[in-house]
Amino acid sequence: MVNTYLSFCKQHSLNAFPATESILMMFLAEKSTSTRAETLSLYLTALRDAHISRGLKWPGRSEWPRLQKLLEGAKRAGGKKAAPKRDPITTEVLAKLKPHLDLDMAEDRTWWAAACLATYGLLRGAEFLKKRSADPPLLRGDLKLDATGATLKLRRSKTDQEGKGKEVQYFQNGSGTCPIAALHSYLKAPPANSIETAPLLQRPSGAALDHGTFVKRLKLLAAAAGLGSCNFTAHSFRRGGATGLLQAGT
Repeated sequence: MVNTYLSFCKQHSLNAFPATESILMMFLAEKSTSTRAETLSLYLTALRDAHISRGLKWPGRSEWPRLQKLLEGAKRAGGKKAAPKRDPITTEVLAKLKPHLDLDMAEDRTWWAAACLATYGLLRGAEFLKKRSADPPLLRGDLKLDATGATLKLRRSKTDQEGKGKEVQYFQNGSGTCPIAALHSYLKAPPANSIETAPLLQRPSGAALDHGTFVKRLKLLAAAAGLGSCNFTAHSFRRGGATGLLQAGT
């Protein structure tokens, strides 16, 4: 770690020892673009030991307040481990998953309707799946469906800070992944419920489709379709839908 610091100082024609607050801030700011906040603290510990071994003074935290603020900002901005890459589930990927579903089974009809809603509506996982018991599910009354289109009112959304609700439009497209066809197939048979206060996406038990169940089925389908090496999550449907729009020039 000390050698990394020495290389930085040489590259920028800076005196490495004794270090100043400004030099350390420049060094840590550069490293923060590719380094976790915990590792930045380890750099400082190594540099403190290097100073002490050279008989140089190492100021306390109170003497370098700007440096401490930089570390605190790094913890807020990037202190957590970066999320793993999530592969997109495009309509092409959806089409590869579909043959491995048994749409005569209620559980799979629910899953397919949810997947199509998520892809074509660019939905985040938390917008259509229950992740915590306290999360309010989408209700049957949140969906307005006719022969050629649908409107879904999201009860919660990351971009809806005031909780007013957000409407998403769906249209019939005649493809094998058509969201309108998926909804009609799902809603014409149990476990779908016409009661407006019932969960829109229901499991055979009557409970709302939850995040864990949905993703577990996704992993099994991906493996069956030869896509087991892909890192698919509930957010992959939103990414795939956005990818489709970009490819279409929308």
